[in-house]
Amino acid sequence: MDDYLEQDPISIARGSLLRIDGGAGVLVHVREGELWLTQEGSPQDHLLGAGQTFRIDRDGATLVHAFRRSLVSLSRPAPRVSPLRAWAAKLLAPLTRTDPITH
Repeated sequence: MDDYLEQDPISIARGSLLRIDGGAGVLVHVREGELWLTQEGSPQDHLLGAGQTFRIDRDGATLVHAFRRSLVSLSRPAPRVSPLRAWAAKLLAPLTRTDPITH
């Protein structure tokens, strides 16, 4: 499974909208409440309740409407590190220490 970086939860008042632009790959997780979600260019809308998650699959505007007060977490995919870069970072880590070495 992909790694995600979760942002602080967002409270959405009943009847309010949250707009997400360029959100392809973002996970919308409903912690509390009930939401209606629609994506620009998609004929399909989604109803989400507490505990449900939806991955935005388009870069256009995504609108999230709260049917009642809701608490939502948005998570972005964590940056990918190539295996070569990870190996190099591990190899160079001892050379980039900043803490003083005591004998």
